[in-house]
Amino acid sequence: MPDLLTHYAASYLLFSRFASVRYALLYALIGLLPDVDVMLRIHRWVTHSLMVVALMAVPIVAISKYLRRDLLKYLVLGLTAYTLHIVLDVFTAPTPLAWPMTGYAYMVILDVNGLLSADMLKIITNLTITIEPTDFTPRTAIEGPIITATGVVLVLTTATISITERVVGRYKRVRS
Repeated sequence: MPDLLTHYAASYLLFSRFASVRYALLYALIGLLPDVDVMLRIHRWVTHSLMVVALMAVPIVAISKYLRRDLLKYLVLGLTAYTLHIVLDVFTAPTPLAWPMTGYAYMVILDVNGLLSADMLKIITNLTITIEPTDFTPRTAIEGPIITATGVVLVLTTATISITERVVGRYKRVRS
């Protein structure tokens, strides 16, 4: 699975486009919610189903549309961050995307590699879709990455973007 840091950084990047840094840092925690299932010692449980997200989204958006339209933007962003977590997980391990409509978990392996030599350029692709029965059996232990090199790279990239935007934004205001 992508590590928790990657899920958090991706969610922060999404929220930082629409909220202040302080709120984006807080809202980005929504991107970690699908992994609450590890508390039950079941990873990739119903919390990783897009069908469940859709079922949650309909009443949440409907209620907010009529009661608090000003919150609709943040609810949509929250649902997007939650969904982004699930989509990222599909690329690392079988994920029950369509549960309960189907009892299968899906995984996508995608690699595009290049080979360059003195006399040729070759692109090598691999696309594999794995489908296996879902397994919601509690485990005796759940192990998974919290911080990986990918997460650190994403955090450094996200921080660079955020800092650069603020510096350039201040520079543009001073020059105006």
